[in-house]
Amino acid sequence: MSDQMPRDAAEQPERGRPTAPPPHRQRPQASAAVALGAVGALAIAAIGVGAYAIGHQGAAHPGTIRVNAIATRQIAPNTVSFTVGIRARGADAAKALHLDDQRVALLIKELQAIGVPPTGVQTVNISVNPEYASGGGIADYTATNQVTVTMHELSLASRAISTSFTVGGNGVQFTGPTFSITGDSEIYAQVRVQAARNARDKAVELSQGAGGSVGAVVAISEQENAPAPSYPLYFDRALNKAQALPSVPVRAGTQQISVSVSVTFALG
Repeated sequence: MSDQMPRDAAEQPERGRPTAPPPHRQRPQASAAVALGAVGALAIAAIGVGAYAIGHQGAAHPGTIRVNAIATRQIAPNTVSFTVGIRARGADAAKALHLDDQRVALLIKELQAIGVPPTGVQTVNISVNPEYASGGGIADYTATNQVTVTMHELSLASRAISTSFTVGGNGVQFTGPTFSITGDSEIYAQVRVQAARNARDKAVELSQGAGGSVGAVVAISEQENAPAPSYPLYFDRALNKAQALPSVPVRAGTQQISVSVSVTFALG
């Protein structure tokens, strides 16, 4: 009889000891498939939400068109202004200023006689400066008084300018004339409306050319372009006090005012 135990008995676990559970085996292919499936589902859901948002936004805002337009008008100026500088010399500053004041007072009197109202003359500068002799030291003083004349009767501008030169005498200073348009709010309102109409006409042309239509105004902005003042004449010359200057021809011509608009329309 052999001393060896049967093979089956040797391989049997010892009674009374717990048996360890078998190790858990993962299924990598199945897990990867589940993960890919989840990612795909999320991607499909995101695409669906994005498509809904885009479609909803497109329905709420079908589109807009923005156009720029301008309207202009040529207007005859109704206001003219110019600046006259009267100078006088005296042995001292007080005397020079006194003589200068007398000439300015005479100028204002003559201008009012022509038809310039008292409110049409405004003092803009008064100065007194010493004049030095060639050998050094102060020889005398020069006083200057500058006034700006504003007139709404352009037919009187020629006489007013001639009078300014005549009264100014030696060393008269003249700057101007400057033409402008006053009380132009109604004119600008008309030009502004025309600019808006031009903008709509332009938008209609563009949208119809592309097969669409123009709806309501979404936004609008405008800019007024005032005519630039002109200074076509400048004098700084000496005239004989007793010599009357002949009538100076003055032509106001026309000035252009314009309004620019930028309008955004909804597309139908």
